[in-house]
Amino acid sequence: MKERYLLDEISRRVREAAGFADALESIRLLLEEEAGRAILLVRFAKTAGSHLREKPIADLLESREFPVRSVYTSRFDAGGDRKAVLIGCFGSWGASGDMLERATAHAAAQLGAFLARTNREVFLDNEAA
Repeated sequence: MKERYLLDEISRRVREAAGFADALESIRLLLEEEAGRAILLVRFAKTAGSHLREKPIADLLESREFPVRSVYTSRFDAGGDRKAVLIGCFGSWGASGDMLERATAHAAAQLGAFLARTNREVFLDNEAA
């Protein structure tokens, strides 16, 4: 898949999403088509440092299913004065160059724009809303 198409498709999917969770899942499915396996997690910036220990990420990084395994992070505004981090973990057979890193950064920017456009905030499962 061409990088420009991938980035444009991320933007389109976020624009057309009914909600934040829908946008995140749609992006994950798209990136999984490109990479082979994709895990996308959103954590608040203050807690994102321990993401490598999270079970889905640790399991993928330790697996031998894919010869290339990578993790990328990108910060974005989570609404209010809070910052969040999009964590992208990928298993692939060799995705081209640093395309997945740029796609993760672009997805984070689009998710932040979605929250700003809809005047919403991210509430995570492990946080009391």
